[in-house]
Amino acid sequence: MSSQFSNSCIVNTEEEQGNNTFFAKAFPNPMGMDDLQLTFETQPNLKVEVTIFDALGQLVFEKSFFSHQKGIYNITVPANLLASGLYVCGIRIGNDFRSLKVIK
Repeated sequence: MSSQFSNSCIVNTEEEQGNNTFFAKAFPNPMGMDDLQLTFETQPNLKVEVTIFDALGQLVFEKSFFSHQKGIYNITVPANLLASGLYVCGIRIGNDFRSLKVIK
């Protein structure tokens, strides 16, 4: 099982992520007072789940939807939802999963 943190990457680890590759990015990182933008690419008709956990493992943000078209998707997380600290953003698209470390 492979697990690395970065603020942008292309992922393809068949053991954990399945057979697809997708791009994911968190910006700005570190956040400061700006809203967090999570950007990722997906294929059509896949369930997309976005979660953010704080350093204590508490869920602080969650959003899920079905992608209707292939393309680039953006999720905005308001800065006022997150206190200063370290966060792990999880993006699951179908059977593929990517985690990104974010600092505010």
